[in-house]
Amino acid sequence: MLDHRPSEPLPLLVVVVNPSTRRYAVGDLARLFARELGDHYTIQFLETRPTESIALAVAAVATEAAAVVACGGDGTVNAVAAALVGQATPLAILPGGTTNIIAQGLGIPADPIRLCQMLRGDALTVAIDVARIGEQYLLHMGGAGYDAHLMAMTSRASKRGFGLGAYLLFGARGLLDQPSVDFTVIVDGQTSHERGWMALVANGGDVIVRGVRIGPNISSTDGLLDLVLFTAPRPRDAAASFLSILTRHYHSPYLRYFRGRQIEIHADPPLPVEFDGDPFGETPFIAEVLPGALNVLVPSLSDGGRLGPWLRRGLATFLPPQLPRRRRPD
Repeated sequence: MLDHRPSEPLPLLVVVVNPSTRRYAVGDLARLFARELGDHYTIQFLETRPTESIALAVAAVATEAAAVVACGGDGTVNAVAAALVGQATPLAILPGGTTNIIAQGLGIPADPIRLCQMLRGDALTVAIDVARIGEQYLLHMGGAGYDAHLMAMTSRASKRGFGLGAYLLFGARGLLDQPSVDFTVIVDGQTSHERGWMALVANGGDVIVRGVRIGPNISSTDGLLDLVLFTAPRPRDAAASFLSILTRHYHSPYLRYFRGRQIEIHADPPLPVEFDGDPFGETPFIAEVLPGALNVLVPSLSDGGRLGPWLRRGLATFLPPQLPRRRRPD
């Protein structure tokens, strides 16, 4: 006897694409995803627009989705993640920006075929911490001072033309005339006063490229935020501080490290602020950690060589993938 019961509907996969990225064309992605994932998902594409809120668009469909893919740079990933904080729906990332430091820190490759394999179940789901700053969220790193000046100076056109070289070009020029200010930082109620030119709040440790870490033992799964204050009074002292970071010694007298659940930063005079690479007003601001608030798909054990060291250390605490497997024919 033939079974004429209707087949169950496929789960929904939402793919959010920033059309300003030139790495992937929306049409090409749609065809690739249909070919690789058409037996697993109903696929819905959303394109970001400057006049519309990505978070609101994603939030409208997030509870119905099996997973949401963010295709773009760190700003796009941050905006999509804002709609998924506190939700069970996992975030998948297809890096398409200049630095893609959020994906790099998690060991996620810029490979759409590999992403499709992950979405077919060859992945782990890790619950990472998120920092909340008012109504804004921070996934990886943000701060006040030199970094925010650098992000503001580096135009989209220069990043398209020079890639990471644009940050090096504008960064070297800006370092020579970066002013020092009076910082007041409050970490879990403990107040410190320092004079410096940059304060970084880190939920992940990698900066610019994977493997260059701003400080020791910074993790997105420890329920804590890290604060790094740069206090070098002269450009050559700042260069020595960066060398200490590059060589992973972290012993410069001009680097101050703090760790806590809540970090408050004041600057006199006020400094511009950036979160995950996007400008966001001026100091003061308060960052509060939300432990394990965002589920993210990362490469599975079969691709463990790509994982960051802090991910490999924490594999025992990860969740199994909550993704559909290939449907068997009736």
